Amino acid sequence: MTTTVAASAASVAPPERMKIQASYASLTLAFIGFVLQAYGVYWCILHSFHGTSRAGFASLSIGAILLVIALILHVDHLSYRIGRPAVVLLILTGIIYGLCLLPFVLKPSLSIQHAWSNYSGAIWASTFVGMGLALAAIAVHKERQIEKGLTQVADVGATDAADVTVHASFLSLTLGSTGAFLYAFGAFETVGHFPAGRATCVAEVLGFSLLALAIITHVVHLKRHIGTAAVTFAILGPILMSIAFLSTAVNPANAKVPSWHHFGAYATGGGRACFAIAIGLIIARKASLESKSAG
Repeated sequence: MTTTVAASAASVAPPERMKIQASYASLTLAFIGFVLQAYGVYWCILHSFHGTSRAGFASLSIGAILLVIALILHVDHLSYRIGRPAVVLLILTGIIYGLCLLPFVLKPSLSIQHAWSNYSGAIWASTFVGMGLALAAIAVHKERQIEKGLTQVADVGATDAADVTVHASFLSLTLGSTGAFLYAFGAFETVGHFPAGRATCVAEVLGFSLLALAIITHVVHLKRHIGTAAVTFAILGPILMSIAFLSTAVNPANAKVPSWHHFGAYATGGGRACFAIAIGLIIARKASLESKSAG
């Protein structure tokens, strides 16, 4: 009897539970933000030996700000799901990252001055500390829900207050938080040291690889909700970004080789572009689901 009911419930998902909760405004801003980030990363890395990419820095800064606005627009839903402390940390991290690039937008040549490049590097590393703290806060939020005896809901779109709303597994959250802190450690070590030592480069690569694994282990279970195509690009994105600077872990001197910088530009920018494509596909799926629901 129980098996029959469970099978029936699983085969017919309630429309509200399959509905994509994010608004068109937040999704569109996130899409544009990642597109601008992809463009900005590409041009900043390609011009990093010359410090002349105002357009690149402007794209990175504006893209980061748009991503923060998208997050703020989504804040009520996210506060319910992952807890307000995590949301506040993510928003502050995004704002700091976006604002730290403004000096280079006004004067790109500052990027090749040691004092300013060290400032930028320290802020960049700090954003990963914020990310690590946010993911840890989400894990604490989930643990508290479990301690209260709430049940883990099977459908991603559920909004019942009696459900465990954090759908990310403790494995994903642990991998992500550990990866963020490890990358932050490596990034802080590179401040004032170029090229960095091999141990530092390895820490950065391993940290980003753990972040990639966290994203991959999390988005796989979203396939039924946002679609296979969106999940595929969401997985490809972090993979590209994690291998972008693998060459520096093999030989730190590669950081000064233009061709490896170009490879990093294509891979890092491509990773952000994949996130943009994934969000674009989610927007299309949201419209399709709502159209079917209305019909």
